Amino acid sequence: MRAVRTFNGAERRARLARRHHLSPTSPGADVASVAEHLVGLHATDPATVFLSARARVPGLEVGDVEAALYDERTLV
Repeated sequence: MRAVRTFNGAERRARLARRHHLSPTSPGADVASVAEHLVGLHATDPATVFLSARARVPGLEVGDVEAALYDERTLV
């Protein structure tokens, strides 16, 4: 029987950062793909969705998020 692999705290945080596109080694391609990978972007304040997306997609502009929300409707 194989032993169960265990992860220490640093490994767990690194894996979570990669999965959530918060690691420099795994940036998101665009705001729609990031929202899909995360199941969604939660926002309690109107600016939160912009900040959350910007943290995950390098070079993302406000207009990119607005286009995905209002024009393309890839984010709902």
